[in-house]
Amino acid sequence: MPKSKKNIKIPKIIKETWDKVQDDEDPTNWMLCTVKGGLRKKLSIAATGPGGHPHFQHLLKEDSLFFGGFKTTLYDEKGDTTAVYSRYLFFLFAGEGVAGFKKAKIVPLFKEVGDKFHNCALKQQFQSADAFTTTALEGRLENIIRGKIKYDWTNGMAVGQIALGEDTAPPPPPQNKDMEFKKKKTNTTSSSSSSVVTASKACAKRANEKITVKAKLPNGEIVEVQCKPDELISVLKRELSKHEKCDIDPKNMVLAFKDAKLADSANLKDLAITDNAMVCVSEPFGVKVRLPSKKTVKLSIDPAMTTMELKKLLSDKHAMEIDPNQMRLLYKKKPLDDDKGIKEQGVKNGGLILMKGPFYVVVIMPDGKEVTVVCKNNKPAKLVCESLGKTEEISVGSIQLLFRGKKLDLKKSLKDARIFSGDKLEAKIQEATRVTFMVSTYGDAYGSVQNIVKIILDGFKIKYELVDGALPEYRDRRNELWEISGKKGVYPQLFVDNQFIGSKDEITDLNETGELQEIIGTIQADPTQVQVKAMKSGRFDW
Repeated sequence: MPKSKKNIKIPKIIKETWDKVQDDEDPTNWMLCTVKGGLRKKLSIAATGPGGHPHFQHLLKEDSLFFGGFKTTLYDEKGDTTAVYSRYLFFLFAGEGVAGFKKAKIVPLFKEVGDKFHNCALKQQFQSADAFTTTALEGRLENIIRGKIKYDWTNGMAVGQIALGEDTAPPPPPQNKDMEFKKKKTNTTSSSSSSVVTASKACAKRANEKITVKAKLPNGEIVEVQCKPDELISVLKRELSKHEKCDIDPKNMVLAFKDAKLADSANLKDLAITDNAMVCVSEPFGVKVRLPSKKTVKLSIDPAMTTMELKKLLSDKHAMEIDPNQMRLLYKKKPLDDDKGIKEQGVKNGGLILMKGPFYVVVIMPDGKEVTVVCKNNKPAKLVCESLGKTEEISVGSIQLLFRGKKLDLKKSLKDARIFSGDKLEAKIQEATRVTFMVSTYGDAYGSVQNIVKIILDGFKIKYELVDGALPEYRDRRNELWEISGKKGVYPQLFVDNQFIGSKDEITDLNETGELQEIIGTIQADPTQVQVKAMKSGRFDW
């Protein structure tokens, strides 16, 4: 099946910016796009910014032609509760002053461009600012969104928090004065001919004239550069980087005009940046932090942020298990001072900081609770159980630790088990039982006898500890029971309150004479030893 022809090129940055608008953690809440090119049309970002509808409405003039999208916050009252969520709108604004032939080229692109602005509650075309008011938008949304809805078109940011600037009309679109004069009826006299030439020269002179753009640097200094009105923002960045007081690379430079970020592909005239206009220059400062778990995270921070503030940020979002006071941050093998700023200590933009902290593991309890245990990796894993016993007030002997589904040998160190700092362990709590039943799953020599004894025990409907003497993780417990019974290598064996009851034939004989019922009867009277869950089967699955 042949591919459908694309009438306009939509770069990847358009989708990325729209994703930022829909990201609650990103301050970008709106975007405006223009169409560049003739036969090969391309969608370019003209401006983005925080806030909402009131913060970009002043950019929509009678001669404006923009595709755009923005976010609005809704408050849905249902009884005593209020639900808060966001909705997104896509629009094409073609002002009344835009020439008809331009509209004829752009309006048919509405559906193709709108498909890239996904997840929108409303997609609409507007031809005047009066039809693009919040009141008019709410009226259109009434038929789409039901309920008692209240709209926050600023998304929690009052209009006064962002300077909108003077609501002056942008400069008129460029016109070809030669064509304008040629259309007029002129006589063949030399005076009319010279007037056309003079007007053409004046137009060309105005096109080549440069305007002065003021820029406020991050250190507060204000510098001036010269640019042509039709030049792109990327050219303005290069001119600023050449200034002796500006040492920011154009690739890392961010420009803002009236609190709206400027895209490199937009030009000064479209953004209403006129002579002596002021833009703000900033440089995003980022660092990479290598966590003890060997994971690397990227952070955008204020260069003046202190080391302690960075530690708290890491503790809140990326290393919640570690107290900031226990962290050590190193840059190029040198520790960073808690009270000094990050950039002040020589950390460069994009630099790698190593975080050193105490060795710790995260233990997931049976109820899903995660407990952080600070320990040493060269010490036995049993110390983790002892720490859990103190903090969670449970018996140390009843704790079993599993790592990736396998039971840990508590006598061996965490290092021997290849457990690293930040790894998660699973804890299983063995219920306190008064009856212990020791069997062996090695071979089938004891299979039939052990099944008979298990059927007898299941009939009493009591809890009992099951020890498999053939498995290495039960080796210590098996040896303890052998010392109590004095019978090594014999299966099965039954114990009540750490006293040996019998093995093989003794258990079945006690059951037939009723003596086993007398021994187990006291345990059946103990509510903590009653088996609540129904037994699946009276036999082992050998």
